[in-house]
Amino acid sequence: RLALSERRRCFKALGRNPFLQTQALRQRYDVWTATQWDAFVSHHQCSPLFVNFHKDCANNRAPFESVRIAQLLSRGGLVVSQPADPRDVSEYDGLVVFEDQFFAKTWSRETLALLGD
Repeated sequence: RLALSERRRCFKALGRNPFLQTQALRQRYDVWTATQWDAFVSHHQCSPLFVNFHKDCANNRAPFESVRIAQLLSRGGLVVSQPADPRDVSEYDGLVVFEDQFFAKTWSRETLALLGD
């Protein structure tokens, strides 16, 4: 079982990204059902940007979290994700932005340009 401290370390790394510092980056552990997602989106009027990283955030080839991400995409969310298994990346090409520099201090120019549009 992966230690919670590992996930905290990964989340903290995202917090160093200047772009994400402007996005009110938050972790949520209480939104699971379709009804909860609908309530979350309507109540928080949140940014449509969601970031996704794997439970084992050191693994850039882990399976993509497709069930959870489908909920976000169906509600108009824009998802930037840590790289995943190449087969999953291929399946979600054009729907999800897979950022090779996900935990770096800044993201690629291509991703930042896309998010700026």
